[in-house]
Amino acid sequence: MGYIPGRVNADMRLTPPLVLANASGMTMLTMYRFAARAFCTGCTPVVELGLDTCTIAYSFNDTTKLLDIESSHAIYGQTHALGILFERGWSPVLSLYVRLVCVLLVVAIHAVSQRTVQWPDTNTKTWRRWLVNLVSPSQYLQPCRAFELSDICFNSDVYVLLY
Repeated sequence: MGYIPGRVNADMRLTPPLVLANASGMTMLTMYRFAARAFCTGCTPVVELGLDTCTIAYSFNDTTKLLDIESSHAIYGQTHALGILFERGWSPVLSLYVRLVCVLLVVAIHAVSQRTVQWPDTNTKTWRRWLVNLVSPSQYLQPCRAFELSDICFNSDVYVLLY
């Protein structure tokens, strides 16, 4: 059938402008790496981002205006910043909206739980007063400890974001 499995790999490395102090020497330089990776033949590639500090040895020929990089090595022991860019489809956006609705619902439940309603005895009131109390009962703001804000903020998006 002619199917050959493969891995897509493209690598691009960029550096800021190199300031030459001498005709030859060694210097430290930051290097930004962009690598498109796909781990199967039909997969959408993701972009891997990297940041390294390198030591380069160079020589510059002033008459021919050629810069010769003799060696370039990453400095071992330095930190390597790494990131990955994923393609955003409709499903992650939909999940963000569902999470937003859930967070708003939990905040509304917390706000409602802080109000208590006292139901009076219906035999002692007139039917008009009973009907008004049925449709719109008197609300008394009392602290309720059954459902507190700490119950929802332990592992929620707000807690993780502010951490």
